[in-house]
Amino acid sequence: MATINVNPTQDGFLLGQGSTNFNTARASATSVSANPGSTFTNARVAQFSKYPGRGGSTYFFNRAAFGFNVTAYSSDTITSVSLRLTTTTTTTNNFIIYAVPFTGFGSTLGSALVTGDWSNYTLGGDVYGSKTVSNSAGIQSIDLSGTALTNMFAAGYVKIGVVSEIDYEGNDVVAEEVFDFLNLNFANASNMQLRFNQAAAGYTQNVIGIAGSSMNKVIDVPKSSISDVIGVS
Repeated sequence: MATINVNPTQDGFLLGQGSTNFNTARASATSVSANPGSTFTNARVAQFSKYPGRGGSTYFFNRAAFGFNVTAYSSDTITSVSLRLTTTTTTTNNFIIYAVPFTGFGSTLGSALVTGDWSNYTLGGDVYGSKTVSNSAGIQSIDLSGTALTNMFAAGYVKIGVVSEIDYEGNDVVAEEVFDFLNLNFANASNMQLRFNQAAAGYTQNVIGIAGSSMNKVIDVPKSSISDVIGVS
């Protein structure tokens, strides 16, 4: 079993449109700014903020996105996958972040993050995974689902958005003041890694004229569990 860490090909974060209306701030067509391939060393991501004021509350959201090239790996040998984010400073309190499908970056990660990508996050539906963030600096590891694993490795390019729980669910909170966020160092790519465990490829020889690369099993036994067939390794 090998542990593989993959750094992002594309990454960045979006600063949302602030508004006195929760839904307007969350569901705007574009962000205020896009920060692709950012060199920020202390960027707030997966942020939900609510500030009280004389005229009512003001809301802010920030979102992050990461794209990973996994074309060199096959899903039939992957046993688990996680997104690992290393935070640089403490968060204000424990809160939940979500890893969700993201459709930006182009089909093969050839496009950088743009303001219009604000609407390219899947919210309130499919989710790849979630994590209750500890209120201390360090690694925040989000275990990703089996469905995510299948979808991502079939495409060869993993595209993940990271948002706050409140952003994902789309429900305002009763509290007058909220300040949830992660601080992330985008200048160090190893702070944003896709990690997966890869099982041995197993038997690779031809069996009865069928190429090893075209088989997943031999007589219902996964090829990753086979070392030789009739004495042939």
